[in-house]
Amino acid sequence: MGSAGSGRSESGVQILNFNGTTWSTVTAPSPGIEPSLMSVTAVSPTDAWAVGVDPNSTTNEALIENWNGTSWSVVPSPSVNGVADILFGVAAVSANNVWAVGRFGETNANVLQTLTENWNGTSWSVVPSPNVTGGGSDLLDGVTANPSTGDVVAVGAATLANGQANSLILANNEPAGSTPGATTPTPTPTPPPGTGTTDVIGTFADLAPNNGKAKHKSA
Repeated sequence: MGSAGSGRSESGVQILNFNGTTWSTVTAPSPGIEPSLMSVTAVSPTDAWAVGVDPNSTTNEALIENWNGTSWSVVPSPSVNGVADILFGVAAVSANNVWAVGRFGETNANVLQTLTENWNGTSWSVVPSPNVTGGGSDLLDGVTANPSTGDVVAVGAATLANGQANSLILANNEPAGSTPGATTPTPTPTPPPGTGTTDVIGTFADLAPNNGKAKHKSA
């Protein structure tokens, strides 16, 4: 999974499959100019997700593709501002609860902000996620999900205007079945940014089904 040269100045996405004996290339859509897939997760043999970026002449747009057991296809991804949207990681709680994380560019400021998107079984939507205040840039480059509990944790980095950086961790702690983005936290990192220490700085919504069995906790 990733990108590969096509023999021209452009390159396209590349997806490889292992059948237990050998690897082979699987045909997948390559929209835009030099698209790239950066992360993949499988729910089942007939349901897998890959995310990345679909650049064009003026902006970067998030790229999401789905495997249905027979072929890969592009699934529409919501855009925050239409500027510098990239998804670096994807993880699945279930077929109806998949998370993708990355970053987007602010239109009125030269900074990056965290981007979290959720698949509810029908469509992808942007879920508000917190950022470290201080005039710098934040991004998320990895996410993991626990199907047995519904817990989701995303990791990345927060770079301040003065160039100092901290690790960034976002974890869900909302009750099962709660509405994502109902409130947008404004956390204060502790210890102070720039110490080089990992900071748990906030939460984002969890969409695990409210079946009375899931347990939810903050990381």
